Amino acid sequence: MRKKAVTNRKPVDAKLFWIGRSQAVRLPKDFWFEGKRVQIRRMGAGVLIEPILEARRETIEELFVRMDAMKGDPLFPEGRKQNLTPIREYFK
Repeated sequence: MRKKAVTNRKPVDAKLFWIGRSQAVRLPKDFWFEGKRVQIRRMGAGVLIEPILEARRETIEELFVRMDAMKGDPLFPEGRKQNLTPIREYFK
């Protein structure tokens, strides 16, 4: 279930703490992200944190159903006209 994006105009304090040698931020509930990872980058004097939306992997059955639904023209509608490969005799 995806939450609707809401712009929070009022600044909220968040707690900084350390986990080993990494600094972390404890986000208030209104700022939580779905998923397990976020993308982070510097923006001027601040930091921008954005969610990384995980794409669901398509099963092979779903791929074939999607391909069948395209119903495209076959590549060779009359069949492929190709000469047989000649038989070669090696080590005569």
